[in-house]
Amino acid sequence: HECNTMYATVQILRSKGERKNSATLALKGLKLAIKYEFIELSYLFAELLAYNAGVFESNKKDFQKYSELAKRYLVNLNDYHLVRKYYTEIGLGVNSARGLSKSLMEQASRYAKEVKPMTNSDSVHIRNIAFNIIIADCSMRKDFSGVITNCDAALNQLGEAVEKRFSFCYKKIPAYLSTRQYQEAKGMARESMGLVKTGSYNWNVALFYRVIACNYNQDYQEAYDLYKAASEKKQFSKAMEEQWQIIKAYLSLIAMDGKIDNYGNVKLRLGKFLNEIEVFTKDKSGNYAHIYIIKTLLLLKQKKYGQFIDSVEAMDKFCQRHLTGKESARTRTLIKMLASIAKHDFHKSAVIRNNRSAIRKLKSTNTTNPELEIIPFGDLWSLAIDGLADKRKKVRAKKAISIAT
Repeated sequence: HECNTMYATVQILRSKGERKNSATLALKGLKLAIKYEFIELSYLFAELLAYNAGVFESNKKDFQKYSELAKRYLVNLNDYHLVRKYYTEIGLGVNSARGLSKSLMEQASRYAKEVKPMTNSDSVHIRNIAFNIIIADCSMRKDFSGVITNCDAALNQLGEAVEKRFSFCYKKIPAYLSTRQYQEAKGMARESMGLVKTGSYNWNVALFYRVIACNYNQDYQEAYDLYKAASEKKQFSKAMEEQWQIIKAYLSLIAMDGKIDNYGNVKLRLGKFLNEIEVFTKDKSGNYAHIYIIKTLLLLKQKKYGQFIDSVEAMDKFCQRHLTGKESARTRTLIKMLASIAKHDFHKSAVIRNNRSAIRKLKSTNTTNPELEIIPFGDLWSLAIDGLADKRKKVRAKKAISIAT
């Protein structure tokens, strides 16, 4: 604000013919703009000082000095506008598309190659956006090692600039999870939490991923302790209320299996849970599948087999209608496996035998979006079959608590 005010004041002084005062203030403004990396203002102040030195002061030395500075910042300004444009176009494409289209992925790869040299820019703003474009391209191509490598490169250039490090630390967490580096994911989530204000939205995002990392490493007690501590201190962000309700429900299921100590009231009330979830019930993306999965697993744990059959049938229809992209492949696999439990009359050996290939499929592939797989699906499958017995149950379907589709 101060820098913009200075530039406006310089222009007013110039219009009144007060060239000396305007030049003095312009030089002060240039130093401030350079200090805080205001690229456009740095160019404007330098160009104005070059004009003043050449036309009014006939000072060749200062004219060349400020001309070179203006030229440098004009290049930076053009690069800054370009990387912002590219990054915005990629973001618009991701947010508007139902899935990642081939044309969008090709566009991202083309932009990533073009901005690669800008990662060595003398402007931290240009470098950061260029790195974000390259990281977005790696993420789209499921090159999670590339995500980690480029985040590290960006962090190395940032040094100890705490306020700018969060973005790149945070992006490493899902990449670590997708490459099964769970301890590294936990450590990076913990570091990310230390870079932002406790209880803020970004702090909540980092904690959310830290809990997921604990789940992936089967550290369920640690996951619950983190959740409980934040809940008791009222540190949850309103913007992530639904995500925390999902986390709570999954942890309740794990506690019902005896894998969490001192959980308190383990009972998960399905009706209350569904009423508390508002955003996801309107969203037909992969997050919505969490509700179906939790509901179905709970009904199975409660041995409400008739309602379980209703639920898996509804879940299967939802899957065919909404989960058709590559991103949802693992979710589709789990849903089909859960549906097979009823198909084989809840007979444990038959269910296991007929899902061997699906289990191998889950084990041989990594999750590409941990937000859609808060607990590894292989672990949820183990949770589902633990309560089954080698005895067939012929059950009629009963109407379950429904979710609008």
